[in-house]
Amino acid sequence: MKKIDFFIPNFDDLGAQMVAINVANSLSSNFHIKFIVFLADGKFRNLLNSDIGVVELDRGWLNFGKVKVINRFLQYRAYSKKSKTDIVISFSPMTNIVALFAKFFNRHLKVVIQEHCFPSLAIKDRQNLSFFWALMFKMVFFRMYNYSDIFITISEAIKIDFVNNFKVRADVIKIVRNPININKIILNSKEVVSEFNFFDNKKYLIVVGRLVDQKNFSRLLDIFDLIRKKRQDVELIILGQGANRDALIKKANDLKLDAVTHFLGFNSNPYKFMARADCFCLTSVWEGLPQVLAEAMICKVPVISVDCNSGPREMIINGVSGYLIKQDDNNEFVQRVCEILDDEHLRLDIASKAYDFAVAEYSIEKCSKKYLEIIDLIS
Repeated sequence: MKKIDFFIPNFDDLGAQMVAINVANSLSSNFHIKFIVFLADGKFRNLLNSDIGVVELDRGWLNFGKVKVINRFLQYRAYSKKSKTDIVISFSPMTNIVALFAKFFNRHLKVVIQEHCFPSLAIKDRQNLSFFWALMFKMVFFRMYNYSDIFITISEAIKIDFVNNFKVRADVIKIVRNPININKIILNSKEVVSEFNFFDNKKYLIVVGRLVDQKNFSRLLDIFDLIRKKRQDVELIILGQGANRDALIKKANDLKLDAVTHFLGFNSNPYKFMARADCFCLTSVWEGLPQVLAEAMICKVPVISVDCNSGPREMIINGVSGYLIKQDDNNEFVQRVCEILDDEHLRLDIASKAYDFAVAEYSIEKCSKKYLEIIDLIS
């Protein structure tokens, strides 16, 4: 049985981590799978099948300060050779580089790397990356991706950006959608909501995501303010946590929206909230292929999203399975939300078509089959 390592930084509640767990769980009966992590903590760890072992790299006497990066290189190089790993599948930029480093010292090792972000905009945004590391990825590390056996990305737009702007070979890139545990989402969506009261005489908008600049929830509050000027029965639910929480709460207060904007923090089951909402809104500056949109579709809540360079336009047929809005057009966003809230037939029709699309495109079975094909290709 082939030995395959799934490599993520940690078990934080992020899209890449959920993808890795879903794929690993679905393939655990076919291969001997281990999860390689920098730190073995995070809210998603309990979602991993109990028969999948976890190896933590951030240990040993070199595990401190900036030396920690070197320690990770050395730890995984040693582990992969000792365990005789056949294939490592990496799910984040930093783990990609560590995996490729190990390949240089172990020609037996096959390396599959992944990127879920639109690189040109992700580099500018930087998020937790320092200027130094952002520059290294732009000038050096992205070009190392050509040494992978397979480079998986999740959308055509991301592939084009890597080929045109970062000189990654097109022939090494495969497009595979992120898998979603559809049956589990449907089951969880039926769970009783005890943390919040939904009232029949109100309409609810919902967003789920990290409270960071990329998600642009500040713009969403501006849009919500315009909606409230048209309809007094609409309230906003924000599920997630992040660095911008205090600033967003202050903005909601300044706009006098504090009584109708509900910051509910992280919830391990956002689907029960989605299923009871009237519209899901996405206002991100950029995305890769936002899994949360597909999850909302599975929950049969209509989706309205800004038209990012990557992601939503490959998931939404505008006016059929949702709405795509220009990045700077708040008025159209308001108009589309109000149309959905005013027309129950329209709301149900859009939600139904989006559900059919998501079930066909994002099933674990379909995505796992593509991973099996990739594993066979490089074996």
